[in-house]
Amino acid sequence: MPDIMGGVRRKLKFFDLIKPGTFVTLLFWWVISAAAAFLFSYRVCGIVGSAANASLAGALAAAAVTAVYAAVVAHKEISSLKLIIDEDGEVMTNIVGGTMISCDDDFFTIKKCTDRFYSMLGYRIGDIARRYRGEFSKMLVGDESRGEFARLKRRLRETGSGQARYKLLRGDGTDMWVACSSFLTKDRGGNSVVYSVFLDITEEMTLQQKYALAEARNKIVFENINSGIFEWDMIRGTIDISDHMERRFIGAVKDGPIPALKVKNYIEPEDYEHLIEKIESVKNGESDKIVMTLGLKNADGTVTHSDMSLVAIRDHNYVAVRMVGILIDVEERHRREEELRSKASRDSLTGLYNKGATQQLIENTLELRGNQEHAVVLCDIDDFKSVNDTFGHGAGDEAIKMIAGLLSETFDRGCVIGRTGGDEFMVLCRNIGGDYYRLRKQLRRLNENRPTIEEGGLRRELTLSIGVALYPSGGETYDELYKNADTALYKVKESGKAGYEVYTGY
Repeated sequence: MPDIMGGVRRKLKFFDLIKPGTFVTLLFWWVISAAAAFLFSYRVCGIVGSAANASLAGALAAAAVTAVYAAVVAHKEISSLKLIIDEDGEVMTNIVGGTMISCDDDFFTIKKCTDRFYSMLGYRIGDIARRYRGEFSKMLVGDESRGEFARLKRRLRETGSGQARYKLLRGDGTDMWVACSSFLTKDRGGNSVVYSVFLDITEEMTLQQKYALAEARNKIVFENINSGIFEWDMIRGTIDISDHMERRFIGAVKDGPIPALKVKNYIEPEDYEHLIEKIESVKNGESDKIVMTLGLKNADGTVTHSDMSLVAIRDHNYVAVRMVGILIDVEERHRREEELRSKASRDSLTGLYNKGATQQLIENTLELRGNQEHAVVLCDIDDFKSVNDTFGHGAGDEAIKMIAGLLSETFDRGCVIGRTGGDEFMVLCRNIGGDYYRLRKQLRRLNENRPTIEEGGLRRELTLSIGVALYPSGGETYDELYKNADTALYKVKESGKAGYEVYTGY
């Protein structure tokens, strides 16, 4: 049996095989044999010889009997020792599959393994010691196998035995799947060792994965013909999409999958955050399916909406390894729904959200994304009453529309922008994530790009007083944020207008 750690067996001398008690037994039989032979020879020698000849005959007979007995004892001792020496190898060799004895350490450092273990994995004797320092754990492929290995070690320490399935790296660089049964025991030195038996199940696992993938694909294809289909490999972090989807989002058909991280470039930011949250719930085993509507950026720069359905494919450990999905274009339906929502939630003059819708959207964000940092921006037009008095109410309406346009140009599409009063506006900047530099830049821009009202030879630049409250440091509810942003706004009014102030708990 190969010993990859280079153990050398000790050569045994003959007398090493004879136990100490055996010498007493040999001496006893020598005396008995010599006495019996002497008496017999003396009787004979009394007729044909002397007592000396009888003594010589007795000694020779005793030596012969002792030699025969010693040979029998030595044969038994040698057979017993050979059984001890070869016991592990004989047991390991006669087991179907590759067999390994390893230390009970964090790496399962290999002490011995059979020829079948080497041939099954495609290694030569000594390869594992040279490549991996004899550490079995370094042959594992992927997080799934490493997680399985950690679970097996826990089971061995709790129950003394366990089973696992691993993907291992073969000697030629390819992967293979093995089923493993292990048990924890002690060697003759009292050290803990692990006996493991491995069977090649690569073909079984490959067929199982192909079947599961084909089943999920077929289910979606037959339910949603002529739709965009994609497959998300959650282990490799890649997405394989259909030609239809590549033409829609990339503009051309390319070979091979795309990195999953690039998906962020094609999904509206708010929808992408919701998608990641749902994917985490799948990874945690809380659900097997994701259904949602996404705003998607097409290759031509337009944004359209699609219903997405994702189905998880799990391995034997209930780990989500793949997701198969489909996209169905629902832009026409989305447009009709938006029109209906706009009539109920939009301000008729500016097209921004009205006060009720703005409050509702902010409260929804705080409830669904309470673990993120947001900013509530409250602003109004400085000296707006004098604008109405000087230029008339028609010019006042025009001023309000100009400020609405300025806010829409300044803040991202994912922000909530609403008109909450006559000349009062509110903006919710979602998930600013500590990016205060960008927020300050946007706030300064509001008073740098000043709209201008001109009427009858008169000219007036429109400026804004702006108050900001950060969630959660500046308030944890809509009412608290509104109140504190309003407090900061009036600080600006008192200090000369045309600026911004962040609430810091005055």
